[in-house]
Amino acid sequence: MSKEEQYIKEKAGSRTPFTVPDGYFESFQKNFISNVMPKDNKPKPLITRIWKVVACAACACIAVFSVSLYFTSSSSNEVQAATYTQSTLTEDEYIDLVADYAMIDNADIYHYISEE
Repeated sequence: MSKEEQYIKEKAGSRTPFTVPDGYFESFQKNFISNVMPKDNKPKPLITRIWKVVACAACACIAVFSVSLYFTSSSSNEVQAATYTQSTLTEDEYIDLVADYAMIDNADIYHYISEE
């Protein structure tokens, strides 16, 4: 037994500080069911159910519209960017841009040229 356990046993003793009310477990099932089950079993009005369906459909439409808008705008921006870079860059600028994108420096270029 460790020092901490021994200290706790000296202070608290071996008694259990928790108690259960008399008859608690005998009436637990009845009390649990009465608290969980709804008080009234009336069906919900049809209008409430329809509004839930309409709200779900609206959310789905908004999600589909947003995703399609995102992909449409991003693809057109890529086409515009590609057209812009091809039309305004000279050959040397384009080679520099490709080298920067591929992370190739002069030593790598020299190595590739010397192999051929």
